[in-house]
Amino acid sequence: MPSRDPTGRLAHALTRAIVATVALVAGVPIVATRAQPPRVSEPARTPVELLFRALAQEDSSRFRDAAQGYRLALDAGTGLDADQQMLAMLGFERVASELGLRDSVLAVIGRVLTRQPRDATAHGIRLRTLRAVGADAPRTREAMAAADSVVRAAFVAWCAAAPRDPAPYREYARMLLEQRRTARADTVLQQGAHVLGGLAGIRTERAQVDALLGHWGPAGREWSTAVREGPWNELAALFSLQGARSAGRDSVRAAIRATRTQTTGDTVVVLSRLLARLELGWGEARGAWMAVESLAPRDSVVDLWRDVAERLEFNESWSMARDAWARTADVSGRTDDLLRLSTAALSAGDAARALSAATTVVQRLQSAPMPTNASDSVGRRAARERSRALPLVVEALARLGQLAAADSVVASAGTLDAIDARAVQRALAVGWLRAGDATRAARAFPALEEDDELRGWHALLGGDLAVARRALARAGSREPVLVAALTIVARTPSLRSEAIGAVVRALSVRDTTAILAACDRAAAQHADAAPALLTLAARTAPAADARARWRDILTRYPTSVDAPEAALELARATAREGDGAAAIPLYEQMILNYPDSALVPLARRELDGLKRATPGPGMRAA
Repeated sequence: MPSRDPTGRLAHALTRAIVATVALVAGVPIVATRAQPPRVSEPARTPVELLFRALAQEDSSRFRDAAQGYRLALDAGTGLDADQQMLAMLGFERVASELGLRDSVLAVIGRVLTRQPRDATAHGIRLRTLRAVGADAPRTREAMAAADSVVRAAFVAWCAAAPRDPAPYREYARMLLEQRRTARADTVLQQGAHVLGGLAGIRTERAQVDALLGHWGPAGREWSTAVREGPWNELAALFSLQGARSAGRDSVRAAIRATRTQTTGDTVVVLSRLLARLELGWGEARGAWMAVESLAPRDSVVDLWRDVAERLEFNESWSMARDAWARTADVSGRTDDLLRLSTAALSAGDAARALSAATTVVQRLQSAPMPTNASDSVGRRAARERSRALPLVVEALARLGQLAAADSVVASAGTLDAIDARAVQRALAVGWLRAGDATRAARAFPALEEDDELRGWHALLGGDLAVARRALARAGSREPVLVAALTIVARTPSLRSEAIGAVVRALSVRDTTAILAACDRAAAQHADAAPALLTLAARTAPAADARARWRDILTRYPTSVDAPEAALELARATAREGDGAAAIPLYEQMILNYPDSALVPLARRELDGLKRATPGPGMRAA
């Protein structure tokens, strides 16, 4: 009766693998085993015909027939060129693995190696198969050691058969890395570098191991060299080096820059792109742009600038995106790049730059012929870009306070499609809301009540807190005025408040004096929102007045959520006035009083820096 013990079967398979490997190392031909698929009579075919029939059978999931075809093609010994033989071996490996015939793989590949002992494909298949057999072995120390020794013996046999070939070191190191045996892979690669006299052929594996071991300087050097030798290694390098910790990033940067200086041609662009993408992944927007901005302009470089600019936009690094689009547009001259520049500049708060770029587009397209028919792609594109530029012009003018000029642009805009007409009207309405004029905003944008953000702003200006809460909760606005207003509105249950409306109007027009006065009046009327109102006033106040305001918040509302900020800002203000000895205990008190505040790490860093810069007996431990 056959054994039902799976452990016994696995041990038996492992034993067979060991026998096959030892026989191969000893140079003994491997005979067919009982587990080998039986030979069947086949009509006379050439090995090439057998190979392509087997490929078709594999594609049709006829794995047993395909295995027979591949085996017959390989056993013919001649008739296949090197590429065809490689296809046959890899195909047999695939289908035999599907069928669970790993011992057959070892037997067939063993016969190939008897004829061609240096064949790298055959050695690689044997190494992988032995590893798979060992993975099925019982998870005991003895069985695992035996499995490991078999794979190691196959590796040694490969090295002996091809002593100057990097392939055995490369394949074995990859296998060890898949098993997370990084230290062992490191040893194998060191051995390979010694035998081969360098890292040619094993450089990417060396770089990967260095990265896994946290040796970021060597990893950066080897990866950048690998990219220089083969630009297709860029993505692998990016994935590997992205994990560098803060302490190791400078060495990676230095390694890539050093390699770049020794490189010419398009590979310079590839290395620059690698560094820029690493910087973006590390959250260093400025470093990303600096990695590519100095490249000499050519088509591939402009494409790279455009790629980096888009990634900076995605990361909402608007100042850097503005600079990237400015450089791109300056070289390319394309109107779509100018439109992206204008959009990024608006998001970066640079209305003047946005206005200049958008106005350039409008002026450039003023004389462009309008589309004459549906197939006029050039005319349609010109009309579309001009239509996209007009809302940007209006919004930039509105942000600059030039609302009369913005009104004039809207009046002379001519026919726009519904989407762009709405965008122009909305941009003008936002301008009037920033000017604190809710009436003209509603007149400029008839659909204002359908836009949650503008509806909430309009309601705030009128003091209608109930409507503002509902609308702005849906809008999720990032407008600074509305974000500041919401922190106040969230602190009071009042449905209406003319005093808070006055605060919003003052914020909208950015009138510092009016903001301070409005916050003080509203704080007197809304005790529940008073700490938030007074905090807003302290943030806005000039330096001479801010210190007293922060101290007042701490005195009156020491347990409010605003108190940690007040304590930190009071310490900062004292330090800025040059009184470091007095600021140190204020920092220490903030840390002691509000240990759970998210501001404590920042306070500790600033305190440590202040202590290093402030000598004398007044220094105390935090």
